[in-house]
Amino acid sequence: MKVSQYKRVVFGMSSSPFILAAVPEHHLKNCPEGDVQYAGQLRRSLYVDNCATSLDSVEEYEDFESTSVKLLESARMELRSWETNLDRDGELNASVLGLNWDKVANTLSLKSPKVITTCTKVTKRKVLSLLSKIYDPIGFVSPALLKPKLLIQESWCLKLGWDEVWSEETSLKFANWMSEIEALENIEIRRCAELSHSRGDSR
Repeated sequence: MKVSQYKRVVFGMSSSPFILAAVPEHHLKNCPEGDVQYAGQLRRSLYVDNCATSLDSVEEYEDFESTSVKLLESARMELRSWETNLDRDGELNASVLGLNWDKVANTLSLKSPKVITTCTKVTKRKVLSLLSKIYDPIGFVSPALLKPKLLIQESWCLKLGWDEVWSEETSLKFANWMSEIEALENIEIRRCAELSHSRGDSR
């Protein structure tokens, strides 16, 4: 019998999310004594394969970046794609956790949903497909998404099929909601921290 062993984590395996979380956790908890402060901050700031945190000065940002890169290099994880609002000469907007970050106003907003705003035949499949295109990882526009979700719930109660056309009344309710969908990108929330901010991706 020949036994083979993976040398890389296979994307999509049931154990992959655990490994992604456990490996940085192990390395950051067992870091050199002199790096404990930034290791702890990095560990608290990780969200899947992104890090979003706040620092008080350019010097702290530079120390945090170099220390974080060194710590995760030991796990063969490259921390890259750094963004900061300390550099006023760079891009004024960046992506963080799938959201748009206005680095001047220090606000987060949804990226413009790439959806078709006209729908002649409204079905459960089409409504769910549209909702899945609105990426809202922290749920700050959840109230605005309640109406179509209630309409989907109603379709389940009526035992409608995936491609069964909704009634004219229900379709009109959905069409009215969809006509305002582009306004979602105008909803902004402020970040809690008001000092300097940095971001990196570990991949």
